[in-house]
Amino acid sequence: MNLEKDGTFLAKWLNGELSEEEKNAFEASTEGKDFKELIQVTEQIEFQKLDIDKDFHNLQSQINDYQR
Repeated sequence: MNLEKDGTFLAKWLNGELSEEEKNAFEASTEGKDFKELIQVTEQIEFQKLDIDKDFHNLQSQINDYQR
């Protein structure tokens, strides 16, 4: 399967903008199966919520401690 038809093939697939025929052909291909698996795996990743203000304060404290 040629994914580089117009440089936006994957974006169109992800956005559901392919025809049913294009979608089915892609998802049946080796590349399509790989991308579907990649999406399934990445959807299971849990990201740590960051507290930027707290982290910045901690960094400033560490810098101040180091400079003493």
